[in-house]
Parts: sequence; C-alpha cells; structure tokens
Amino acid sequence: MPITLRRFLPVGLAFAAALSLAAPRPAEALTISLDFVTGATTDALGVHTTTADYSAFGFTSMSTAQIQSSILSAVVMDYLGFPTAATDASSPLAAGKQLDINFVMSSGATTPTNGDSEYYFVAIGKSTGGDTFLGQACISCVRNSSGVGPNFGAHTGTLVGSILVDNIAALAGLADTDIERVNLLAETVAHEVGHSLSLEHPDGPLANPGDSIYSIMGTGASPTNMPNDQRILDRAFAYTEFSQLIGAVGVRDADVPEPASWMIFAFGTAALVRVVQRRRG
Repeated sequence: MPITLRRFLPVGLAFAAALSLAAPRPAEALTISLDFVTGATTDALGVHTTTADYSAFGFTSMSTAQIQSSILSAVVMDYLGFPTAATDASSPLAAGKQLDINFVMSSGATTPTNGDSEYYFVAIGKSTGGDTFLGQACISCVRNSSGVGPNFGAHTGTLVGSILVDNIAALAGLADTDIERVNLLAETVAHEVGHSLSLEHPDGPLANPGDSIYSIMGTGASPTNMPNDQRILDRAFAYTEFSQLIGAVGVRDADVPEPASWMIFAFGTAALVRVVQRRRG
C-alpha cells in the first residue's frame, strides 16, 4: 500500500484511531501493551532499558506523546489493518475478520483497563545494558504457531521484549520525513511482538501487501540480509507470516473499517499516525 495512505490520517482521526483501536472493549483473548518506560526495566531475556529520548530522530513537528501515539497506531494497523481476502486475493484473512489481539499503551507497565485478563508488555526505551541490537523478544513465549501459550515460563504481566530507541536512532539519517522516522520505530515494535507470537526471521524477501519486498519480520542480519534502507518503508507482514499469526492468536469479527475504508476516509488533509529462545531484529 502507498505509504501516504497507510500512514496518514486527518488530524482528528490520528488520535481517534489510536484511541478507538486500543480502547476498552469486552474481554478478548490477549492484549499486548506497548510500555513507553519511565524508569528502569528488565525484560524476560535480561535486556535493560530506561526512559527513551526521541530528539536524535529529528522529528520536525511531533511531541513525544504524538510520536508514541503514532507508534501505537502504526502497530495496530500492522496487526488489525491487514487486508482481507475481500480486497486482496492473496490474503489468508477472511473478509470481515481481524486478528483476535488488542494493543494498548502503558507507562510503567500498568495493568491494561480494557477488560482482557491476559496481557504482556513490550518495553520501548533506551538501552542501559550496552546491547547493540534494535530490539529483542522471546520466541513463542506468548503464543506458539498452534495458539498454545504462554510458554517458556511467561505469564500474564511478563515483559516479553524490549525496543532500544537509542540504537534505532543510529539509523535516523535514512529517514527524510516524520512518517519514515515513525516507520523505523513502529516496524521494530511490530517485529518483536511477532517473535513473541511464534514468527521468526525469513530467509529473504517474501510476498506481502506493504511497500517493501521485505516483510516486517525481515532482519538486517542473516538469514534475511535486508538492507537498512528498507526500514523506513511501510512494511507489512508477509501473507505466510500473517497466516501463522492467525494460527497463533485466532480471529474475530472485525470492529474497524477495512483498510480501503480508512484510505477513503483519510484522503485530504493529513497528519501522521504512523510513522526459552533469543531472537534479534
């Protein structure tokens, strides 16, 4: 999908989308909370973070709160805005369905208030342990590909992975726009959540509905060897990866418009909404 359509919405919709897609609703199966940390954290794999500073990215017109809301909105679209078979014949997702997963924001790993009894956290912060990778999460610790979980000692409330904002900032020179800067951050978050839901790194490019021949689960290291300039694009899960996500978390009736509806509604004035095993992305 064109980056301008997937990542931009009218000003009022920018925050309405994040709020409505992450708003409280009757309990479903699972919530992943993006924890924008405000102090020291240690995840299940021993990665340490503290409060992140986004100034090195060069955002031109976005506050920290807007950056964080845009990251959430982008991750929501990656998981809940995937095209269905009604609009993309290659999609494994049936018309009128979406993944049975919810996303919210937190600060300090606070318990979600959306009614879900099972939830996990992903820390988004600055590395304090000298780690050099962009992010990390435990493979299949939330769900395996058959939908069984939690696994490997994980339990409700586990911090299953970490996104190292300061390390991602080293790639900020690749981005020319705020939307590309958010892509750098959000796709790393979506990638690490994918690991916790059984996805691993592909061997190379995979067919997908995004702006890159590389999927969200692509990595710059072996086996994918994805060029870093692909990280600023609006990537998507590969069709095969999304099929595996369906097996991991199941589906429910969609309660948001299809992607095409979002694009029609978004046309016009725009504002950014986007921009146990060890695996590094």
